[in-house]
Amino acid sequence: MDAGEDSIGITVDAGARPAPFFSPDRAKTLRRVLAESAIPGTPKPDTLDMPVADGTKQAILAAQEHAGKSTVGLLHVLLGLLTDADNSVSAVLKSVGITVDQVEDAIRNQQP
Repeated sequence: MDAGEDSIGITVDAGARPAPFFSPDRAKTLRRVLAESAIPGTPKPDTLDMPVADGTKQAILAAQEHAGKSTVGLLHVLLGLLTDADNSVSAVLKSVGITVDQVEDAIRNQQP
């Protein structure tokens, strides 16, 4: 898959595959926390053409700002989510031990 523009207008690069940020144990814990926090019976979106909440837009803008002239990667989006204290995703990530410093370090370590 080549670099392209996604449905909300950010350029993504699907070519390079960095090392996983989440360890298998942390990913398992995060999946469990997310499953426990899901509201039963709430439909899950099944299309990419859906409205984007204001908090999500703010996280994406923060990701773009942090990336600067670089391509916005998943770690930039994760950082954007973590830096918004009012975002429920931030609370979930922090509850499993993910910190802004860890994500910033991972981004720095990815840079060529």
